[in-house]
Amino acid sequence: MPDATAWQDLAREFRELDAPLGAARLERQWNDESEEWRIAGKVDLETSRRFRALAARAGEALPPADDAAGEHRWFRLMWERGGPHAPPVVGLMSMHGRASAGHVSVGRIEHPGRVAADLAAQLAAEA
Repeated sequence: MPDATAWQDLAREFRELDAPLGAARLERQWNDESEEWRIAGKVDLETSRRFRALAARAGEALPPADDAAGEHRWFRLMWERGGPHAPPVVGLMSMHGRASAGHVSVGRIEHPGRVAADLAAQLAAEA
């Protein structure tokens, strides 16, 4: 795990992205077999790339919990510790003319730059 200074640096870099991310949100869609994350809303491609690159760096600094990429590990930690978030919407997936394909859940993290910065600051305090 990085030291407090490294987490503080990440917190600062995430906080710098809060304004450029504006009203964007980090959306999560998952079911029993897969998980997808995307940055939704009005945000330019460069800001999205910078946020994802920072998330990957932060996630790689976390202890590995599974085979997920660093970016996904960070997003999951944001989901688990960065709340509260609105409850996810759960639906039933189906394919046209076929039986049910199972349940799918969709949720979102509002203000992902701020949430990521606050989480990195918490980790700095814990280091």
